Amino acid sequence: MAFLLKIAFYALLCICSLISLFFLTVALFDTKPGSTLREKVSLTLAAVSALGLLYWAFRLGHQQGQWGYGLGVIVLAALAFGLIMLIGLLTAKNIHWQ
Repeated sequence: MAFLLKIAFYALLCICSLISLFFLTVALFDTKPGSTLREKVSLTLAAVSALGLLYWAFRLGHQQGQWGYGLGVIVLAALAFGLIMLIGLLTAKNIHWQ
């Protein structure tokens, strides 16, 4: 059972870290003319918070050997990223619900 938890932990940690790093890079270095500062700030906050939680998951899982808690923090990081992005979307000025 611990072996499967290790595999799931490392797989999810790698995937979520790569996705968060991609979004952080896009937020910091994207220069398309249609993007607003609000979008860049919400994307940066979401990516940085997810990376912070993923670092905590790394410390729990890899360094302390608590694979289940590490997996839980990885899921928490994904939920935090999605929640911050949703809040950033809802604070936009022009929301069309059609």
